[in-house]
Amino acid sequence: MEIERNNTTPFLEFKLAKELFAIKIENVLEVFSKQEITPVPKSSDYVMGVINFRGNIIPVIDTFTKFNVNKPPSFNKSVIIILELTIENKIIKFGIIADKVLDVLDIENTDIYNLPEIGNSYNSEYLLGIIDDKFGYVILLDIVKIFSKEDVKVFKDNKDNHFADIEPVKISN
Repeated sequence: MEIERNNTTPFLEFKLAKELFAIKIENVLEVFSKQEITPVPKSSDYVMGVINFRGNIIPVIDTFTKFNVNKPPSFNKSVIIILELTIENKIIKFGIIADKVLDVLDIENTDIYNLPEIGNSYNSEYLLGIIDDKFGYVILLDIVKIFSKEDVKVFKDNKDNHFADIEPVKISN
């Protein structure tokens, strides 16, 4: 997913442990305090379970595990960000866990920098770039690439509780 230059794009900024990330707001349906998550037996390490979202059962992804970020002691006080993505002409809805949502950022696309390749500890395939804001450096995620076509199969089959096949995405090395 490309970002058009000389344009402003809204992003939702959130925190995972000490890391700051942002995703395009167009993919966000809702943010709410963590609710009861029903575990799914034999599911992947990345699937915490399922929740009822507006009458639909949707998976909740353990973003710390999926992104290879260590869980902080405050993990139980996290929030769920509900996302809607279109991947391969399929609409999928799911939740991701974050420590907290910090802000909605209107980012001038000229303020987005590429991550340097030397010493870079992140997989640039899943990143749109990086910005510097009041909280520090924020990594802009390409959420569609992180949740790939393999995940679509898993999410669309959620009525049968087939969450075991979600593949890890290592955004940090």
